Amino acid sequence: LLKNFKSFDLLKETTLNMCKAELEQFFLRGKIPTVDSYIAICKGKTAGLFSALLEISALLSKLNSQNAKDFGEKFGIYFQIKNDLNKESASTDLKNGIYTAIDILGIEKTGILLDNQKKEILNLIKDFPDNIYKKELEDLVNLL
Repeated sequence: LLKNFKSFDLLKETTLNMCKAELEQFFLRGKIPTVDSYIAICKGKTAGLFSALLEISALLSKLNSQNAKDFGEKFGIYFQIKNDLNKESASTDLKNGIYTAIDILGIEKTGILLDNQKKEILNLIKDFPDNIYKKELEDLVNLL
């Protein structure tokens, strides 16, 4: 992995972006962020990590790294919004002064945001080659 400098650079960049997003979230504690700020934090943390790991896996496997990166980012945002709907997770975040999609948009609009993310992911997947992996990705998104 470290012999592949692009992979190393991606990990370094992802770590930096995760730290920046974590700091942004820290400084927003106790304040309700905008939807754009919330999505940017999701992209910098969860989505950034998913995206980088999938991109690196694709690079090392000599597959389309852009598709992997795009899927990772969209899935990471979707995953984070879904996680924020979890009552236990939401309760912990709120105790720490962290406001999530439900606090920003309300339950109904968060559901719409989630549905839109899901549609974007499934739309991206539809262009993937028809094989068992595509089916598994579709199942993963639909079951989450």
